[in-house]
Amino acid sequence: MVAISVALALFLTALSLRPTTRSTSYVPPSMYLPLFTAMATIYALPHYVQTEYFATNLLLMHGLLLLPLISWSQPRDSTMTKRRLDLHPTTLYTALVGIAVVIHAINAQEVIKSASQNTSIIRQLYHQIFSHPAQASISLDVVWVAIIMSFWWMTTGSFIAVVLKVATLTGAAGLGVMSFTGVNWKLAASIVPVLLLLSFGLVLLGFLQLSKRNTKRRKALLDKMKILDNEVIAGTDKTPPSKSPVKTMVGFFHPYWYVKLRGPVGRS
Repeated sequence: MVAISVALALFLTALSLRPTTRSTSYVPPSMYLPLFTAMATIYALPHYVQTEYFATNLLLMHGLLLLPLISWSQPRDSTMTKRRLDLHPTTLYTALVGIAVVIHAINAQEVIKSASQNTSIIRQLYHQIFSHPAQASISLDVVWVAIIMSFWWMTTGSFIAVVLKVATLTGAAGLGVMSFTGVNWKLAASIVPVLLLLSFGLVLLGFLQLSKRNTKRRKALLDKMKILDNEVIAGTDKTPPSKSPVKTMVGFFHPYWYVKLRGPVGRS
């Protein structure tokens, strides 16, 4: 609970090692109601700073997060049918993310309003982080959570998606550094074409790698079926050497191709 960034890193590592499956279970109210209530205490926390209710709200927040781990109901099998008040995990995750975005947006507006207009807000946040050891421990943990989530977001998806996300995040980070250091915006604008050319080159490199990989897979498939494709055919005493024509391959995506690769579940 203290180092959220450590727990997040372990959780994402477990996700990367476990194959993605669609959940067939549902979340009971005894689990999601404490989570929603805890989000309410997070929203109320800034209003209780430097008041007698701050510690109470903080303890309530952590206590609510522990309630789902203390299940007083019977464990449910994943094959059981959905009850009336149960939620699908996707619905729960979407609701929690939506609530978190609203809370962060409201708090960000308050921070911007209270910030001094004479100094960069990034510089003010930097000095606020190291204003006190307790503040630094919490703030740096939040910073590491953002860094870990950014790396997770950048490294998931197809090769082209990864390239585009890396270019986007690099550009955003560059703008943040320029704003913090006070770099001239005209100079920053002159770097944009270079970043666009670099992104285009990376995308082109991705297509070339994909084409090279498909060529190897095509050859392996034709060799497995013993089909000659654009290859020289040795001549005989009666026929001269010749060259086999280039074969045209057509692929059809079957709806159960992934299931059949993972293991047979029935005939299609």
